[in-house]
Amino acid sequence: MFGLILAVICMIIMLISGQAFPQAFLGATDFLFWWYVVTSIISAVFMVLLALGLLGAGSVIGGLAKGVQGAVAGFFVGGALAVWAVIIFIVSCAMSIGGAYLLHSSVAINSAGIAQWNFPILIVGMFIIAIKVIWQMVESVSSKKDFDKQ
Repeated sequence: MFGLILAVICMIIMLISGQAFPQAFLGATDFLFWWYVVTSIISAVFMVLLALGLLGAGSVIGGLAKGVQGAVAGFFVGGALAVWAVIIFIVSCAMSIGGAYLLHSSVAINSAGIAQWNFPILIVGMFIIAIKVIWQMVESVSSKKDFDKQ
């Protein structure tokens, strides 16, 4: 969400500085694409640590509760949670990066400087980014409600 806001600010600055809308759109969507790539890579490091933590925590909790058999069962339960978290993470990153890529590739400027828009790709890219933003908002509201219950 923060990257999307930065991309919009970037586009507004480019428009104010006198660039045409298609060039400003390309610049903003290029920024958004690389923002999502870099933040996904950084987040992937934390996701790996989380997955390893889930494996370890499941093993320790199971081992404390039921010994060696509990540790093995806890390892598999922690592994299942880790796989689920990684799948959600990959889908989230793919939506962000893919949506930004589609937005960026929806316009091409020919050698004469005329923008040629591919509206179906533009609409799909906007739809994917909108779903991602709504998903983040729902997660934020859901986690806030869970926190407020405690």
